[in-house]
Amino acid sequence: MCFILFPELCQRNSIVQSAYSIALKLMAMAIQMVTSGQMSKKLAAKSYGDPKTTLLDKLAGPVPEEPTRVGRKTVLTPAEELTLVGFINSLSEIGYPLTRNELLNEVQYILNIDGRDTPFLNNRPGKDWFTGFLPRHPGVSFRKPMSLGHERSIVTLEKVQAWFDGVSTYFDREFPEARERLLNDPRRIFNADESGFPLAVTPGRVLAPTGAKHVYQVVSNTKTQITVMASFNAFGEYPSPMIIFAGERIRDVGLAGFPEAVYSTTANGWMDSGALLE
Repeated sequence: MCFILFPELCQRNSIVQSAYSIALKLMAMAIQMVTSGQMSKKLAAKSYGDPKTTLLDKLAGPVPEEPTRVGRKTVLTPAEELTLVGFINSLSEIGYPLTRNELLNEVQYILNIDGRDTPFLNNRPGKDWFTGFLPRHPGVSFRKPMSLGHERSIVTLEKVQAWFDGVSTYFDREFPEARERLLNDPRRIFNADESGFPLAVTPGRVLAPTGAKHVYQVVSNTKTQITVMASFNAFGEYPSPMIIFAGERIRDVGLAGFPEAVYSTTANGWMDSGALLE
């Protein structure tokens, strides 16, 4: 994927203001009040909670209004890094969070386009840059995501409501006289859910907003897995669970002692209409 520095990417992301940045804003306001003649130096320092000596130094000129960072200057400017943070969090919100290598590739892409001199080999930052980037931006965390199939990632409230409306329309059309009896019988109302156990490697850690309750990563639904579907009806009855294997035949995986289950196979181990009708 390509990354170009668009300011709106940064605007889409809500960046938590630290106490340090708030202090800078208060200092700037105090300086403005003094230079505009609206307040005395003593009153401005007291009103905005700034040390009077620091305010006097900044007004006199020996101390820059914007403080300099301690340590080596970063390759990307603060504004560029904030835009990168917005890009990282925006991708995480839609289910495509960046891995560490993908982030380093994006930075390399930016530097290759810009043409500036960098200490990085082939303009690609390494482990030390990444280690320093996270503390500079506490709004980004490095964590392990949960896999989320593409179909489930695009489910909306409107789609769920449309499904129920479709069921109601179907019963009105096909079983108008028995509609109320069928829909009000708890033995005929089932809730079923399937859990997949992927046979592929789980994803590694990715970058996401700090404090995000859930971090998902959209994955391909073509990967093979073993599926287990359990169900029960509104009356509290539990039918036998169904276990689906990938391939053309059921393999011996130590479940011989579970005769109550129903077994089936599909090409990739996912539930399909044929297995469900069995």
